[in-house]
Amino acid sequence: MEPQAPALQPALFRALYHLGMQMADVLRMPPEPDEYGQLPETGLPQLEWTVSGLEMLPYATMAERHGQEAFWGVYQFTEQAGGVLFLLSMAGVQALLGGDGNEDLDDEAIGIVDNLLTRVADLHSQAWAEIAAFEGQLGTFPEAPTLEELQEVVPGLAPATPMVCTSFRIRTSGRATARLVVALPQPLISPLDEAMEAVAELTWQTRDDSAASGRLAQLGDTPVRVLVTLGSTTLTLAELQNLERDDLLVLDQLVVAPLSADVGGATIRVSPGTTPDGLRRAVQVVRLERDD
Repeated sequence: MEPQAPALQPALFRALYHLGMQMADVLRMPPEPDEYGQLPETGLPQLEWTVSGLEMLPYATMAERHGQEAFWGVYQFTEQAGGVLFLLSMAGVQALLGGDGNEDLDDEAIGIVDNLLTRVADLHSQAWAEIAAFEGQLGTFPEAPTLEELQEVVPGLAPATPMVCTSFRIRTSGRATARLVVALPQPLISPLDEAMEAVAELTWQTRDDSAASGRLAQLGDTPVRVLVTLGSTTLTLAELQNLERDDLLVLDQLVVAPLSADVGGATIRVSPGTTPDGLRRAVQVVRLERDD
């Protein structure tokens, strides 16, 4: 059975989205000029970056889904154990370079991708600077490194390790879309829960509703867990021990009352039912207001 990772908590989702959009906003602009006022030659046209997805996946699932045909960047921390993975789809590499997908990458092409991933890695460290010091050095690999090689950078990395993944969509005029996935091991950021919650709270306090709506519309492929609660009751230990098959447990929910459904941290009201063919249970939305 494929290992499963826990769902992203709403606060972590909002914080990651905010940090990702900080990176995307800067990546849309040309690189900073050097001390002589000259812009570095990237070998790439102006690119349009957007956050396209946020999810938590076991490492094995992430590597199979995103890393088999990808150009890898492995950013190893220098002040602590751990690192960040940057996975740029190989089809995206060819699209960014203007190829038809059949060319082998020569040294010049690899240098262009190295420079792009280096800039992304630097901006990732800057975006996280007030939360954690993610300083390090980047190594790039045109082919997927082995798990053993990655364990030298991320000690304890295993197939089931949850990876927090931010996906970026990269577009440029007249070329196909590229995808970049930035993956952090969840154990690395779990001690930062309070800081991440503070970032999430800041996004609610300072957000521009119209801009937020437009940006969130770009997250159409992001999964959101929906949990419907039938009701609850309380039993004594003696009652629990005496439970038998066919016993009825009377819940606190009236039959005529709508059920509560948790949708990514928001609560909506639904009524129970089945699909038209009667084969699966389903719910119908009856009220969208968030409970206070």
